[in-house]
Amino acid sequence: MKILTVIRTYDFAQCIDALGVAGMFLCGFGMLFKKSVAHFGLILMGFSFLLRHKKLRREDIRDPLLALSVAFLLFIFIRGIFAALEYPSHKTLILEGSLKLLGTGFFLTYLFAYWMHRAKDKWNELLIVIMAGYLVQILRNIEWGNLSEFIFRLWTGTERATFGFATNRFGLFSAVILLACLVLYRQIWGAPERNAWHRPRIAFWVVICCLSSMGVIFSQSRSAWLAALIVIPVSLLFNIFGPFYKKNLKWKPLLLVGVLLAVAFSTANLSKIVEKRTSGGIDAASISARLSLYEIAWENWKEQPWVGRGPGTSWIMIQEAGEEYDAVKLFDHLHNIFFDIAAQVGVVGIVFLILSFFLVIRQAFQVKYAESFHQKFILFALGGSALMLITGIPNQPFHSPHGVYLFGYLGGICYALKFTGVHP
Repeated sequence: MKILTVIRTYDFAQCIDALGVAGMFLCGFGMLFKKSVAHFGLILMGFSFLLRHKKLRREDIRDPLLALSVAFLLFIFIRGIFAALEYPSHKTLILEGSLKLLGTGFFLTYLFAYWMHRAKDKWNELLIVIMAGYLVQILRNIEWGNLSEFIFRLWTGTERATFGFATNRFGLFSAVILLACLVLYRQIWGAPERNAWHRPRIAFWVVICCLSSMGVIFSQSRSAWLAALIVIPVSLLFNIFGPFYKKNLKWKPLLLVGVLLAVAFSTANLSKIVEKRTSGGIDAASISARLSLYEIAWENWKEQPWVGRGPGTSWIMIQEAGEEYDAVKLFDHLHNIFFDIAAQVGVVGIVFLILSFFLVIRQAFQVKYAESFHQKFILFALGGSALMLITGIPNQPFHSPHGVYLFGYLGGICYALKFTGVHP
C-alpha cells in the first residue's frame, strides 16, 4: 500500500523526466563504448521527449533549432527515398547514413540540451559516465593474454592504438576527453566538503587524464595531434586568464595537472613516437588518396549540387568512380566532413546545417549570462567541437555514430543555455 501511495503522489511528468534523464546517461555511457547502449539511450530520450510534448511550453515548441531539425528530417527522409529507389541494393547503407546525418543535423543536440536542462545538477555525473564508457572501451580491447608485448608495441610505435575505433577517431576522442580533464577537473573532483566520493573521483580523474593523454600519443594521428596542439593550449589559457575564469584561481590543482601530463608524456615515449611518425616527411601516398577522394566528391556534387546524391552514398560514389580511382576504393567515406556532407545533401542540406550550427554557437556565446558552472562546460564544449571540426578536415569523425553522439553532446551543452540561462 505504501508503494502505491508513493506512485500516486509521484507526478507522471516526473516519471517521464526520470526516464529521459536515464536515457541520456545510457547514451552517455555508450557514446564512446557500445553503439547498442547509446541507441537504447537515444530511444528512451526520444520517447520521453514525445511523451512530454503535450506539456511543452509554446516557446519550446517554436524553438528554431527544433524547427530546423524537423525540416532537415523531412528533407533527409524525402532525399533518402529517392536515393533508395536509385540504389535499391543499398537501402541499409542509406538508412544508416540518414540517421547519422539527422544526428549531425542537430536534432540530437536539441535532445541533449533538453534533457540536460531537466538534469541541471547532473552535468558532472554525466561527464563522468561518458569517461567511464571510454575507460571500459579501452579495458575491453586490451590484449590481456599478451599484455607486455601489446604495451611494448604501443610504446615503440610499431602499432597504432585503436581500442575498437579507427586510429584517427581514437586520437580525437582521447583529445576531447583530455580537454575535459584539464578544463573541468574541479567539476569532476567535486567539492570535498559536500562529497564523500571526492578522493575516489580524483583517483578516477588521474586514471582518465593519463589514459587520454597517452591515447592521443599512441594513436599516432597527426590530425588529432595538430588539433590538440591548437585547441588545448588556447582553451587552457582562456580557462586561466579569460574574463570569466581568472577569479579564485588555485595553482595547486594546475601544478598537479602539469605533473601528471609530464609523467604521462614521458611514460608514453612521446619524442620517439613523434619522431617515428614524422621522420618520413610528407606522406605522398596519403595525400594523393585524399585528393582523389576530394575529386570524387567534387564531381558528384556537380551532378547534384542542390540536393546531393543522397544520405549514406559516399561509399557508392567511391565504388562508381572510374578505374583511375581504384587505389581509393577501399575507403568507405570521403575523408573530409565538408566534402562528404556536401556530396550527400548538397546546398540545401548545407544551408540547414549552417543555420543550425549558427543557432548553437550564438547560444553558446550567451555565456556571460550563465553561471560560472556552465561557463566552464561551455568552454569545454566549444573546444571539443573545434577539435572535431579541425580533425574532420582530413578525416570524417561523423562517419562513426560515436562521433555523431559526441558532437550532439557538445552541442547540447551549448544550447542548454536556451533553457537554463537567465537570458533565454
